[in-house]
Amino acid sequence: LDRAPRTDEELWWLTQALWDHRIPRTKVCPDHDAPFDAFATAYFEREPMVLIHGSRGLAGKSRTLSILGLTKAAIKGADVNILGGSLNQSNNIHQTMRDAWDSKNAPKYMVQDDSMTLIKLKNGAKIRPLTASQKTVRGPHPPFLLLDEIDEMDQTILDAALGQPMPQKNWMGEVIDAQTTMSSTWQYPDKTFSNMYRRFQDENLPIFTWCLAATITGVITQRGEIPIEEVTT
Repeated sequence: LDRAPRTDEELWWLTQALWDHRIPRTKVCPDHDAPFDAFATAYFEREPMVLIHGSRGLAGKSRTLSILGLTKAAIKGADVNILGGSLNQSNNIHQTMRDAWDSKNAPKYMVQDDSMTLIKLKNGAKIRPLTASQKTVRGPHPPFLLLDEIDEMDQTILDAALGQPMPQKNWMGEVIDAQTTMSSTWQYPDKTFSNMYRRFQDENLPIFTWCLAATITGVITQRGEIPIEEVTT
C-alpha cells in the first residue's frame, strides 16, 4: 500500500481487497446500526471505547472484531490483544484472523510468525489471544484491545483489562491512539455488559446494535438464498 485508508469509503474497499470480507453498511432494523459504522469508528479511533451488542451466531460480531484487529495490525502496525469470555472464544477470533491470510490478496509477505498464541508481522505488530484472568489482563499494553462476549467475564477482570491500552509508536514513528472495542450478546440481565451499557450511556460513548448482519446473513427464498437486505414483502 502506498498509504493507509483515510476515509470510510477507502477503508471499506480495503477490507474487501485484502481479506475478501465485505462488512455490511446497511441496517436490517431502522433503530439499529450498520456493522461498518462500528468498524470505522474503532479503526480511525474516533472514540476511545466502542460497545457492540448483537445476536449470537447471526450478527457477525466476532468476525467483524477479527477483521478489525487484523486491519489495525497490518495497516497501522498496532499491537492487538484479544480477550474473550473464555480462551476458546479468544482463540476463535485469532483463528479467524489466521484464516484471513488465505485470502487471494492478503499480504502474506508481512507474516513473520504465525501460531495459536501469536501473530507477529514484519511491521512490528503483534496479535495475542489472552485468557480472562487477572494475570494475563495485567500484561502487555498495546494500543488496541478487543473484548468479545464480555458478559462471560467477571467485572474485576474486565476493569483490569481496560487498563491495558496505551498509545504506541508504529514503525513509521506515528502515534497510534489507545482504543478498546468490546462486544456481547447481552445474555444475562444484570452482569458485566449491563454495567458497561450504563457506563457508556452516562459517558456518552457510542453503542452499536445489530441483531442480524445484512449481506452476510442469508435467507432461503423461492429465488434461492439471498442477502437479508434484499428480502421484500
